[in-house]
Amino acid sequence: MGCVEKPHTFKSQNYELSAFLHIPKNMKAPITILLHGFTGNKIESNRLYVDLARTLCNSGIAVLRFDYRGHGDSPCSFEDFRIVWAYEDAEAAIKHVIEELGDKVDSKRIGLVGLSLGGAVAIRSSVKFKSVIKALVLLSPAINFSEIIKAEELSSDNYVYLGPQRIRKESIKELAQVNLMNMADKINAPTLIIHSKDDNVVPYEQSVKFHDKLTCKKKLILLEEGGHVFSTYNSRALVIQEVRDWLKMNLTS
Repeated sequence: MGCVEKPHTFKSQNYELSAFLHIPKNMKAPITILLHGFTGNKIESNRLYVDLARTLCNSGIAVLRFDYRGHGDSPCSFEDFRIVWAYEDAEAAIKHVIEELGDKVDSKRIGLVGLSLGGAVAIRSSVKFKSVIKALVLLSPAINFSEIIKAEELSSDNYVYLGPQRIRKESIKELAQVNLMNMADKINAPTLIIHSKDDNVVPYEQSVKFHDKLTCKKKLILLEEGGHVFSTYNSRALVIQEVRDWLKMNLTS
């Protein structure tokens, strides 16, 4: 199956977000939106989202991957980023698919894939857009940020420093209040969760707890290795395969 890949843009809060669109040729396919992590981008670590998008497209599923404001090629500064930007940008992506891409894809069958912070964004979005979100995938999802953000990150100056980048301390305090555990029973979409036990960023126990609370069709895969972003060959290959199989089963059948 051939695919058309091309740069794409759409608006969120009057900003033009940078995106990439993958569409299977000669068919009106369901579409999946990829939501990246904190400090990540539409390519994601080791090109995970590029390879995942191409695998899905070759399996008959269109893909939209994009950068939140303050990330990747999208406008605004990372140091001003707030979690609400990611929420708004994800909602804008879903509305863009529904309102602008209906002639190219089946906008009534949308999947969401969220990595890390993108997992929290995907959870919230899947509840808000229940009627069109038909499948959900959470990869190393950050669900309860109070267990992730350390107190020492909130001390001293007005900024939190993350390698070569910095972000306003108020934004991190706001993020530390996010806990979406109580949204589990509000999700209708079939949900796949994949998490590595050696993740040193987000405790895999969050995924176990969230999976237990889900009342929809669900599947949990715990890997022995791979770290937070599935940075070994075997873990990465398994993630791509499992995500493809889950989305094919729930979006195309």
